[in-house]
Amino acid sequence: MTQYRPPGRAGQAAVIGAIALGAAAAAVVGTIGHVALNFLVGGHVPGHETSKIIVKMLFAGAALLIGVIVGGAVMMTRRAGPLAPILAAVAAVVAGRLASAFGFLVWHLSLFFSLPFQGDLVAITDIVFKVHGAWGYTLLVLPALTAGAIATLRVLKPRVHRPPAPAWPGPGPGPGRHPHGAPPPPPSPRPGPYRE
Repeated sequence: MTQYRPPGRAGQAAVIGAIALGAAAAAVVGTIGHVALNFLVGGHVPGHETSKIIVKMLFAGAALLIGVIVGGAVMMTRRAGPLAPILAAVAAVVAGRLASAFGFLVWHLSLFFSLPFQGDLVAITDIVFKVHGAWGYTLLVLPALTAGAIATLRVLKPRVHRPPAPAWPGPGPGPGRHPHGAPPPPPSPRPGPYRE
């Protein structure tokens, strides 16, 4: 059974850096996705029930993608400690909130060619800091669960211990080697069994 060895300082810095880069990439991808979804629904959820379900599934897909990107960044590190899933979950929540806010801001700027007025600034802070209803909590928790689960897989992944490769008998003098790197002469034939 292999014992868990926590990563050193360099390993921890690599994991934290990977989570930060993953969160930044997830925020950018999520912002693009939210801009596209805001253009799709026109800034509000349509009234038809089937359309509501489709739009909710699209936003859930964007939330899952954010979690996959942040958790995938942890998977690329060599070793992750037990704190990595928690940090990945928090980073995914932050990336999801920022993607929602920036997505709304970019959508508003591209439609009206101006910064949002006071009411819309309040809406942006609502998107970042307030959670509206059960669906809002679902979109808040979904990226965190996804990123945390993927990062947990990295923590629990068994480390493969391979024996070190044998040293290559390179050219040069040494025991059993010719001084010029040529193979040693073949051994002399062994005598057969003794007969009387």
